[in-house]
Amino acid sequence: MEQNKFLYNTECKGHLCYTIDGPDVLLDCEYVEEECEFYNIYTDYHMNFFANGILTGFRYNNLYPIKDMRFIKDNRSLRIREEFKSIPDSWFYGMRCSEQTDSVEDITKYALSREIIKK
Repeated sequence: MEQNKFLYNTECKGHLCYTIDGPDVLLDCEYVEEECEFYNIYTDYHMNFFANGILTGFRYNNLYPIKDMRFIKDNRSLRIREEFKSIPDSWFYGMRCSEQTDSVEDITKYALSREIIKK
C-alpha cells in the first residue's frame, strides 16, 4: 500500500498491505526451498484477488499507478490485437494486453508459458 503498486511478498515484509479485513502489516514471509503444492491463480481482466487473505495479483497487474486503491489511467495508446496474434484471446483480453507496456515478446512468452501450465 505504501508504494501504491503490487509487489512480490518478499518485498512487503514489515510494510502495510491490504487484507480482506483492511490494511495490515505483513509481519513475516518465509522462503521455502522444498517441494510444495501451490496454485497460480489468474482472473479474467481484473487481475487481482485475495489469496490467503491478502490482496494480490500477478506481475502484469501494475498497469497504471495506484492512488487510494484505484488505478490512475493515463492517455496511452492501446495496442492492437494483431501485435499479439500468437496469444489465445483468453490471455490477450484477460491480461489486458492492449494496455500493457512491456515488449510483445515478454508478454507473449509469459502468456504462452501459462497456457502450457493450464493444460
